[in-house]
Amino acid sequence: MTYWWEPAITKMPDMSLKRADRGGFVRVSWGSIGFAPNAFTGEPPAKAQIALDWGLVSSSLLHFFDGTIVRRGLINREGTYDLYEPEYDTKLLDEGTDESGNTVYKPLVMGTVNHMSPQRTGTDTEYRYYKPDFAGTPNYYDDGVLIPDHWTDHGDGTISRSVALVGTLTMSGTGNKATLADLFSWAATRMGLTLKNVHGADEEINCVAYNQDLLVNYLDKVVYYCGYMFYVLDDVICLVSMDNDNGEQTVDKRDVKVEYQWQMPVKKYTATWTTKVFNPATVQLDDEEHEYIKYPDHAVGEEVVINNLYDELEAKVQSRIDAIAARDVLVRVKLALPLDQLPPPGEKIIFTDSKGNNDISGYFRVMGRTINHASKTLDVEGDGEITFA
Repeated sequence: MTYWWEPAITKMPDMSLKRADRGGFVRVSWGSIGFAPNAFTGEPPAKAQIALDWGLVSSSLLHFFDGTIVRRGLINREGTYDLYEPEYDTKLLDEGTDESGNTVYKPLVMGTVNHMSPQRTGTDTEYRYYKPDFAGTPNYYDDGVLIPDHWTDHGDGTISRSVALVGTLTMSGTGNKATLADLFSWAATRMGLTLKNVHGADEEINCVAYNQDLLVNYLDKVVYYCGYMFYVLDDVICLVSMDNDNGEQTVDKRDVKVEYQWQMPVKKYTATWTTKVFNPATVQLDDEEHEYIKYPDHAVGEEVVINNLYDELEAKVQSRIDAIAARDVLVRVKLALPLDQLPPPGEKIIFTDSKGNNDISGYFRVMGRTINHASKTLDVEGDGEITFA
């Protein structure tokens, strides 16, 4: 094969697009790219922006990367650069100040929540708080006792009460962001991106984010919990379901090696979380501990603890963990496609494998792909189901 990018580029980078097993962000990782000495005029730049297109002929290219190259090496025949994808450094929470002037973070409300703790601000002589993004007026509580009166909305993102509080203020209500689709619509705008929501993402989420994090890291954990994944391409954040098809193609892999891998069985899933409930005997809020344990039909295997939960009700947490367990038993399929194909994450690949003693047919949804320069193929992988004839 002759590469059309030669001779200015002496070596194209390896490229892998893959999500973590317990995450939902399909990230890009790269090797290095080599340039011929005459590719630049004068000194090779220490750092530069790069755009890469993929294809076998220049008339039908697919654009698949914008990022940064950083100079790492130089010899007579080649200058080498490492590639880095764009940095998504947008933070999850807005900053503010507390009543002592210290930097704090404003909690983010999603879905229906009970007795969340708002962040106090202003001065220590007033009862002023940052107003969470509730849809309508929430319920206010003082140590669990409803206190609907004496509140003022200042119109600057803060509220205050003119009558002193006896104990701790909490609030209950439903946020303006109530589904995964709502969260990603807000996140795309916050990151300066456009959202492509392929499968609707009408999954309910009910939680409060109190701790600062990179926004993409938070999204990575939420989408995994909800059975979705996302990737960023051409300033578009694409949100797709792990259980539905983002396109479909059928391939006959009779002459190409296919690999099948089964994950280590999970013998136990555990999730624990805490909610606040009012105790009328003590007239205060108590912590109520919750635990859900699922035992799949495996005597041996690993034990998985699901730490990142985005619901308060036990039935909703159980449903999410049951769905995670169902995906964990799918077979991991790896096969090679021609270099002129670039299936997006979530695309369904239907295949037939007739090389072994038994014919195997099945499907998988793409969750990773790697450009293999040695075999001149695009190696794809994903989880699915197979049948032995």
